[in-house]
Amino acid sequence: MAQNAKILSDLQLQLGIASLIYIIWRFAVRYSSISIWHIVGFVLVEGSLFFIYTQLQAFSRPSYETGSNVVRDGGADLKSEGMIAYMFDVIYIGLFVLITSAFISDYFWWTFLVIPGYAVYKLWSQSTPVAKGPVKKGRK
Repeated sequence: MAQNAKILSDLQLQLGIASLIYIIWRFAVRYSSISIWHIVGFVLVEGSLFFIYTQLQAFSRPSYETGSNVVRDGGADLKSEGMIAYMFDVIYIGLFVLITSAFISDYFWWTFLVIPGYAVYKLWSQSTPVAKGPVKKGRK
């Protein structure tokens, strides 16, 4: 539980710093290049990152037996593989896009296409063997 708390604390700091950098740099320093799409993009990214962060918090929170302090489930390990690792990947891609689109180019918003692209790849690679059916071993 302490390890999860440290991970979430570090992640919260990273999210706060990246958001603050984007706001200061994009809205204060480069204010002349702001369009409605920058604001919409920022709100969507922040909303997505906040949602994923709160989901990670909920996954890592222990649950207790009703009416007692007996731990029923210790919560998910945030260093585990699977969906939790994918959620961290999405967060890191979001942080990358915020920083690079603020300092370098708006074209870095296209980096978000990696997420659905990878999802399609995973779905395709998981479903293709099923669609082909069982492998028949022939004689030599």
